[in-house]
Amino acid sequence: MEQGARLRDLRGTERGVGLHRVRDSPDLATIFSLLRNQLLLGLSGVWTVSVLSREEFPTFYALTSVDTSAPAVLLGVLAAAPLVAAGLALSRSDSRALVDINASTSQLALRLFGSQRRLVQVVFLAILLGGVTGVAEELSFRGLAVPVLAQRLALDLASPSGAAGALALSALSFGAAHWSLGGGWRDNAVTAGLQTLTGLYLGGLFLAAGGNLAVPALAHALYDAFTLLEAHVAAVAQIDYADDAARAAAARGGEDAGAEAGTNELRVFFLADTTRDACLSLPEVRAALRQLGVGMEEEALRALFAEADAGGDGLLSLPEFCALAALLRGGAEGGEGTWPARLRLRRAPVEPSGFLW
Repeated sequence: MEQGARLRDLRGTERGVGLHRVRDSPDLATIFSLLRNQLLLGLSGVWTVSVLSREEFPTFYALTSVDTSAPAVLLGVLAAAPLVAAGLALSRSDSRALVDINASTSQLALRLFGSQRRLVQVVFLAILLGGVTGVAEELSFRGLAVPVLAQRLALDLASPSGAAGALALSALSFGAAHWSLGGGWRDNAVTAGLQTLTGLYLGGLFLAAGGNLAVPALAHALYDAFTLLEAHVAAVAQIDYADDAARAAAARGGEDAGAEAGTNELRVFFLADTTRDACLSLPEVRAALRQLGVGMEEEALRALFAEADAGGDGLLSLPEFCALAALLRGGAEGGEGTWPARLRLRRAPVEPSGFLW
């Protein structure tokens, strides 16, 4: 079975680990696909604007504008800071609800930009993707949706209740648009919720700026570009650490406490070791399994972790990780023993969850 094969091999690649082989160079086809989708969204917004008559939609023409003056640009840059801070906090969270989202973001960054350190190239591509996305989505979900919804539903944007209603509806549509058809209900619910909150923030920024679309578009673009760039830098740094640490452990051979580990197990262990202390916590193991595309009921994972944790310190050393890997392989293959009947392995989502796109 597919999951059993993954657990038998603890499959690694030349650069990284997971269900998708990590390319050394940017994936231009995927970048083009993302740009095409966002451009189509943006062009549909432009076309919609072109057919809106001033007589039929006076609210749109009275509210939405584009001002790229220095104060507006400065406001957009400053407004990106809370989004970036929140994104960094979420990316560093050990919350079970965010494991798949963070793994998907890292996989997307590696898939887009490759596994090598090409900072100038990655910065350019991240700005391009973030810029197109920021403009297209803000035009559609703020510049158009807020005034059009307000007019259609007879909401007075000058009143707190009317503005709140239009913002809420726009934000809910923004969250729903990030629902991934290939993702699980839990991950989609978290993603849609986070994007709804983001939509509320950007919509409030849009109204606070007097309908100046440039302000939320710039904040959105900077946030997306930074998130992609930060995810790529962090993922490549972790891959480099894992490669170096795995080679060092293998070179020590018999002197190393984990000499019995295979090459792929060494690589997986150090890829999961995000704190770089040569031990794995439960959140690190959980995230590693997700990166491999393997899911497990939380109760079973905790019990399995405790069984492998011979030292009882809540951390797995390399030998203890090898013991956990052996238990996982046995569970996936249906072998004899205590765990195989209780693991209840399930398929974890492997495609980008839609948190960014």
